[in-house]
Amino acid sequence: MSEPDTNFPEENPETIVWDLLQHMDIDPLTGLGNRRKGEDLLNKVIQREGHNGKKVGVVFIDVDNFKPINEAYDHEFGDSVLLEVARGIRNTFRPGDTPIRQGGDEFYVILPDMKEARRIDLEKTLIGKIQDALSSRNDFKSHPEMINIGATLALVFWDGTEDAKHLVNRADKAMNEIKRKKHALGYGYQEEND
Repeated sequence: MSEPDTNFPEENPETIVWDLLQHMDIDPLTGLGNRRKGEDLLNKVIQREGHNGKKVGVVFIDVDNFKPINEAYDHEFGDSVLLEVARGIRNTFRPGDTPIRQGGDEFYVILPDMKEARRIDLEKTLIGKIQDALSSRNDFKSHPEMINIGATLALVFWDGTEDAKHLVNRADKAMNEIKRKKHALGYGYQEEND
């Protein structure tokens, strides 16, 4: 008697883990919350903090000069850079703030009960923390272009009406506008469209 042909491919443990992590709201590469978790959590923070008169902020972060590195080396190397960027982001913000990986080299941080913040100071601190994380890796020391990795960020506050998706989209647009201005002024970019 022969075994029935199920036509199912062999189960790959890595694929199973990836699928489980996606459903658990965790980004499998960085261990940060994924987009789904971010939207759910931000809606809860808006309900809890925003509707009680507290400022709810979102900092949208895009990694500068990542594309040339990702293209010059393999994606595994690029992933290890993103892992260190995520560590730099974690080390920049308060314990109650929640970093989220939006996708690719874009992140955002949910800032409940945000009193006041200055984008330029925050950006300098974040870039310093990212560079600290990158420089701690011996395998990056032979790649001098790693010093060009930085970040562009935009800080926005909940306007009192929008949901999480609209707030994140507004933060993303604000970040893109800042990035466009930085490109126009030529601030440290290796590639025009990164």
